[in-house]
Amino acid sequence: MSKDCWPTIQVSGSLSQRVYSVLVAREKLRLSLVVCDTFIELMSPRSHHTGLTVIAVFKMLKGLLLLLLGLGLLKLVHAEIATLFSLLLETLHLNADSRLIHSLVLKVDALRPHSVLLAGVVSLGYGGMLLAEGIGLWLEFS
Repeated sequence: MSKDCWPTIQVSGSLSQRVYSVLVAREKLRLSLVVCDTFIELMSPRSHHTGLTVIAVFKMLKGLLLLLLGLGLLKLVHAEIATLFSLLLETLHLNADSRLIHSLVLKVDALRPHSVLLAGVVSLGYGGMLLAEGIGLWLEFS
């Protein structure tokens, strides 16, 4: 640590000036110790425990959702996706004459089983990786 960090005490001057200098130096030292203690508390592993917990739970949740999505896509590989999508639109009471819904129906109808299979496999792989990361973070601090 450099000498600039430490408070200096003036030796010259009257007694009251020297006492004042000592008091100011003592206060500076006290404040610097408080700052150092706060910094040490913030940098301790205990302070990162909550953040790692949140990240681990979030990664595990995303991984589980992607695994479920991948399994659902694998079930849809040989199904008639456009028919299922129109049933979903009817169930949700959405207007199929809407330009947005109509373009979405056309895109769903253009899906091929190979692309659905690829999306399902990629989703399963990425979901498994996220789940492994989340479990690794969870076990690292427990």
